[in-house]
Amino acid sequence: MANKHIKPVTIEDLEGHIIQTKSGNYVLYNLGKRAPITRVEALKLIEQMDVEAHNNEYLSKVKQAMERFDEEGYNEFGFNKEGLHRNGKEFSDAGYNAKGWILVEAIVHKGNETEIRPQLAPHNFFTGTLYDMEGYNKEGYNTEGYTKAGFDRKGIHKDTGTEYDPEGYNVKGYNDEGYTREGLDKDGNSKEDIALKLQKKQEHKLKVKQQQTKTFLGLVSLAKGYALGQITTEDYLKGHKISIEELIDFAKKQHMERDTITGLYRKKAEYNKYKKMFNKEQYFKTETSIDGVKVTPEMVDKVLDYLKANDRLLSQRIVSEHLRAYINGTLDLSERKNDEPTINEYGEIVRPNNTGTLLPDESARTLAKDNEVAMKKDTTKKQFDGLETSQENALDAQSLNDE
Repeated sequence: MANKHIKPVTIEDLEGHIIQTKSGNYVLYNLGKRAPITRVEALKLIEQMDVEAHNNEYLSKVKQAMERFDEEGYNEFGFNKEGLHRNGKEFSDAGYNAKGWILVEAIVHKGNETEIRPQLAPHNFFTGTLYDMEGYNKEGYNTEGYTKAGFDRKGIHKDTGTEYDPEGYNVKGYNDEGYTREGLDKDGNSKEDIALKLQKKQEHKLKVKQQQTKTFLGLVSLAKGYALGQITTEDYLKGHKISIEELIDFAKKQHMERDTITGLYRKKAEYNKYKKMFNKEQYFKTETSIDGVKVTPEMVDKVLDYLKANDRLLSQRIVSEHLRAYINGTLDLSERKNDEPTINEYGEIVRPNNTGTLLPDESARTLAKDNEVAMKKDTTKKQFDGLETSQENALDAQSLNDE
């Protein structure tokens, strides 16, 4: 079991080891402390003892101190197995990290300006040399010029002679397909993620294409239907944002039939009559009366409510037509789109009243009478909607009145 508290390593605990600098000088080194010794003294020590064994013993003690962890998970130098210091940082208060590389401030000259940047010192805290306890310098290369993974500075592996190691991964950890050992690409996506994204992208493209096709066929249908009178101007304006000019251009570009293009041109005048939307404020600036009757805001509101309830286009022409009909007494504002009789759960014939509540009728005869009224309303409504009512329907309505 690990000791709860371990005494930190000091120079008294370990004898320094002898290292030789690049300049040929000798140093007695012990955990960041250097004691220069003369060449004569160094040679004398070398004669008296096995320096290599002595140095190995020193490094062995340092390694043991690095590998002993207390109950809190920190070794004798204050680092845990993840390389984080007890102070919560990567570097200790003395400035070195778990591998012994010391962080220093370097002065960098840029023209006439100088800049201070943090960087790692070349010498290792534990060994006092250019290499750490595992034999690698601060850039990660050993004395032979290879990383721990076996790559040289050019990214060539020592065992394969290629940019890939025996397992097929390069110096950055990717195989020839661009995936790491964990199966992730440079963006952190797995093959499954990429396949799913590709599938979604293709589905989106297909959806867009289908929508474009639907829009195209819809415009073809609109052009033909409007040109041939199968679609009313009101329905056109209610359901489509494309203008008559744009629809004509579309028909021309698609080389549609001459009858369609000609029919659209004939519809332009009617389209332009109905396209202007009603503006109440603007209306009262120019219109004050209809057939000698003063138009009030209340009248306009009633007509607007009626048109909205019947899902009509609130264009200036349609509102004006219905205002005139209302003032002349030929428009029943109580009429609604869903004014149709039904049968309730008791088998009684019911119809909507003006408040929207369904009430039972006394007899089927009442329903027949209502049907007569409904037919009259339908005839009147068609006249004011700008639709043609045949003479036959008019005669039928009249005969119903006579009855």
